[in-house]
Amino acid sequence: MFLSKESAIRNATEYQNEFSQPLDFVMLYIRMIKKSVLKEIELDGMVIDFMAQVEKIAKKFAKFALIDAGMVKYKPSIMGATFVFLGFQLQFENE
Repeated sequence: MFLSKESAIRNATEYQNEFSQPLDFVMLYIRMIKKSVLKEIELDGMVIDFMAQVEKIAKKFAKFALIDAGMVKYKPSIMGATFVFLGFQLQFENE
C-alpha cells in the first residue's frame, strides 16, 4: 500500500531520480564487458548464456541494494562493479 502511494506521488510530481543507481552501473559494466569480449572471441551459445546469467545475478544484487538503506553510504559505481564481480564469481562456481 505504501509503495503504491509513493509511486502515485512520484508520477503526479514527475519525480525522477537525480543520481545514478548501482543498477545503472551494472548495466554499463555488463555492456562494456560484452563489447570487449566480442572483440576477442566469437560469441557462441555458451558464452551468451553465461553472460546472461551473470547479468541476472548482478541485477538481483543491485535491486537488493536499493532496498537496504545502509547501502546508501557506498558509491553506486563501486557497488555496481562488485555486483558484476559477484555475478561472475557465482556463475564460475556453478559451471
